[in-house]
Amino acid sequence: EEELDLFYDKLFEKAEAAAHRVRDHVLKPLAAEFGLDSIQPWDMPYLLRYATERRAQFSQEELREYFPLEACLQRLFDQYAALYGISFAVINNPTVWHESVKGFIVYDRHSNILGEIYCDFFARPFKAEGAWMQYVCNKSDLKSHKQHSVVILVMNFSQDLLLIDEVCTLYHEFGHGFHQLFSTKKYPLISGIENVPWDIVELPSQLSEQWFLMKESLEKFLHPTKQTPLSPNIIEAILTNEQAFGPIFILRQLMLGFFDWKIHGLSGGDCDPHEEWLNIQKRWSITPVVDRDYRWADFGHLFAGGYAAGYYGYLYSEVFVHDVFQRMRKIQGERSIAEAGADFYDAFLCQAADRTLRDKLDNFLGGAVKLDPFLKHYGLIDYV
Repeated sequence: EEELDLFYDKLFEKAEAAAHRVRDHVLKPLAAEFGLDSIQPWDMPYLLRYATERRAQFSQEELREYFPLEACLQRLFDQYAALYGISFAVINNPTVWHESVKGFIVYDRHSNILGEIYCDFFARPFKAEGAWMQYVCNKSDLKSHKQHSVVILVMNFSQDLLLIDEVCTLYHEFGHGFHQLFSTKKYPLISGIENVPWDIVELPSQLSEQWFLMKESLEKFLHPTKQTPLSPNIIEAILTNEQAFGPIFILRQLMLGFFDWKIHGLSGGDCDPHEEWLNIQKRWSITPVVDRDYRWADFGHLFAGGYAAGYYGYLYSEVFVHDVFQRMRKIQGERSIAEAGADFYDAFLCQAADRTLRDKLDNFLGGAVKLDPFLKHYGLIDYV
């Protein structure tokens, strides 16, 4: 708890200063072009999207043709094969709940079955919104019961050609799925993601996104008819977008995580969620506070999916992500990508709920996790 309080204090100060700078120097002039005297909370999504597209000189919609789902899956599988030596086989005619669901068997480098992954990619009527990983069964290596992991990945893509954000979602959920499959634990109750600390449970999923969001990865996506890659300018815009507008995203994540942490630390009789939300908004929001702001009531992670008091993990894990990614890229440069993957696999991915997990992660990093790679990624490094 003390470590988390220090994390919030340090990041809030940096994110608030940087977010105000983005608002004043980028969003306010843009709002003035639309005849707005001030920026209200409901203006932010449009202004951010418009500012992003103006800066990059393209919209995500224009790039869909570069990211057909099948090509994205192949690139993802190739990346994981290079990192961890795994391979994949399509399950023909799987017994599944909808005809669009795809099934894959995943093998380790010795051709042993690691598990099965079933992917429900597309939105349809009455299907739950969002994206998530869930497991049907954990690995078991007991004498009385041998079982490999079976995982379901759910997404809600509108079509076969993906937005960049949707490709990130694809990589994210597969990151969770592989974390589940890579466990070498004998007992189901401590296998996969079971009981992995909230501090780092999002590490494999967010790390997976980083292997997509790098120059040499993006260069491999070709236009289907012209067979030309994305231009260097577009790739540069994609890679620097989070640095340009990241402070606003980070400030929002901090407020949501702090709100989650705050209300779960109060007894029921003392807690007025709406009052707590407004107090947080008054302290850190970069737009005027509106009394009827009930966004907290639509914040599903407050109680859903076991995240109660654990939403901070998304941002806290990402601090580890950028340090781990930097370390893996260094190993890749000095030795090979396969050795980078092997080292991280041994230190983290196969460990599941090992009580010394943080120590092993620190050992992989060569010391305690560093905040600077995260701050640099989100354009916060220059703020006190």
